[in-house]
Amino acid sequence: MARQRNIDSRLFELQWLGFDASQVVPQGRDEFGQFVAVGVRARCSQCAVVHINGLACHETGCPNAAAAQRREQEAEVLDEV
Repeated sequence: MARQRNIDSRLFELQWLGFDASQVVPQGRDEFGQFVAVGVRARCSQCAVVHINGLACHETGCPNAAAAQRREQEAEVLDEV
């Protein structure tokens, strides 16, 4: 159950960072017939995602990256208040 929360939080984090087409990667089924997730695949609908040392990165000029940067700046401003 904790593993599923980690996967859900990672998926939410990637979507918040502009990787809007990210997906959970299923491995198979458990004894109850439910999918067992093994991780999250970072994807973006506007660019090709590059992984550098395990960190997902947008291409230069990607509109989703610019939106993610604005959200991060807004969050920093709210934290300062």
